Amino acid sequence: MTAGKIHASQIDDYVAECDARFGGIQTPEWLAFVSDFELVCDTKVDLTLDPFSDDYFQQQLALHGELTGRDFNQELNELVPINISANAAGQNPYNSTNIALISHHAATLAIALRLAAPPSGAKILDLGVGTGMSSELMAYCGATVTAVDISPSFIDLIRTRADKSGLPITAKLSSFDAYDDVPETYDMAMFFASLHHGTRPWDILRKIARLVKPGGKIVLAAEPIQKLWWPYWGLRLDAESVYVARKYGWFESGWSELFLRKMFHDIGFKLDVSYIDPNLIEGAAIAVGYKSNDIPPVFSIDLPVIPRRSKLQFGASAKGLQYLTHGWSAASDIWGTWSSGSNSGFLLALPPGDAWTFNVEVHPMVGPDHPKQDVEIVANGVPIKSVSIAGNNRSFTMQETSIFQFDFTRQQISLRHSCRTVEMIFRYPDATKAQNIGRGSDPRLLAIGLVSLEIV
Repeated sequence: MTAGKIHASQIDDYVAECDARFGGIQTPEWLAFVSDFELVCDTKVDLTLDPFSDDYFQQQLALHGELTGRDFNQELNELVPINISANAAGQNPYNSTNIALISHHAATLAIALRLAAPPSGAKILDLGVGTGMSSELMAYCGATVTAVDISPSFIDLIRTRADKSGLPITAKLSSFDAYDDVPETYDMAMFFASLHHGTRPWDILRKIARLVKPGGKIVLAAEPIQKLWWPYWGLRLDAESVYVARKYGWFESGWSELFLRKMFHDIGFKLDVSYIDPNLIEGAAIAVGYKSNDIPPVFSIDLPVIPRRSKLQFGASAKGLQYLTHGWSAASDIWGTWSSGSNSGFLLALPPGDAWTFNVEVHPMVGPDHPKQDVEIVANGVPIKSVSIAGNNRSFTMQETSIFQFDFTRQQISLRHSCRTVEMIFRYPDATKAQNIGRGSDPRLLAIGLVSLEIV
């Protein structure tokens, strides 16, 4: 039995089941259990809002409350119990002998240092260090490190281990938001799996940028650079993030690459993002930002307006991908971009006018024993139409696509005349697992492979 779709009111039961059956998360058995995990929340987040606005931020905070079941308080929620004496005596700060885990951490940091190329003997500010493994590794490589964390127990651990090893590490107790230092002190600032715990990362980056020397860098490693749920930023809703959010109260956010570039642009930094085999590093990317006088005056994150009768293609590296929000597979293939779960979304910049007709080309997930897929279309919260996509022998074997059509007016969806952005949801009551209908071994809940979309 797998986790399937759960409501936020069932998160406590989900966490208890993970602990009882698997001893927590990240075991092979747990990964199989959550292969079709999907969370349904009551909190509504308006994707048409400015992602830097307080209104959008407050909606994400409300979602955090629903996920965690507690009031927002990072000084309490971000604390983690730890056995200081045991970890201080361990071979590494985690007190772990799991070579695969520790080498994964070490490889991520080593590659980040190689990409950032700080000078010999660099002064590095390490932010949100946890047990301090990143600080120890950077100090071992020759850096002088200032390690910052919000947890008093982690700070005690880092100080104890630094005294024992003699590594040049100074540990300071502080949150991201409260930390301050002498301007232009550091050659580099490192966020190693930590910035995503910050509530307003754009403010954090602006503050830390002041502390970096001319020519200095800000590096992000093991951070969630993705847009699986939100076009810009928001709380991650995967099985692991939901588990730790409820169990510990953590703020588990993520950002799209576009939004990350915008944040760095606004502090006068250029950004290099390197995508690397996730078997070698944690996450899939390492980002290195550096101060530059050659910054374009404007960096827009607004979506391009979709011209009428211009067919948007979907699939690997296709332009249509920028308009997708939640409920789509991270990887695309020759058949387009597959929906994943019981619903998926778009954020579209409509062409001028007051009425729009959509032609959508898809590969339906159908088979002889599952002959159709229904798609319920919602625009800005207003139900528009339900269509049924019937399969045939050619669609069963992916030789033929299907096209469905729908339309709506500005008045119908209460779209202001000054606004062209619409959030569209496709719901899939007949979504199924490919392995259940003889279409392969994929355990995800699939409905359509999106090929193209046209507005006429």
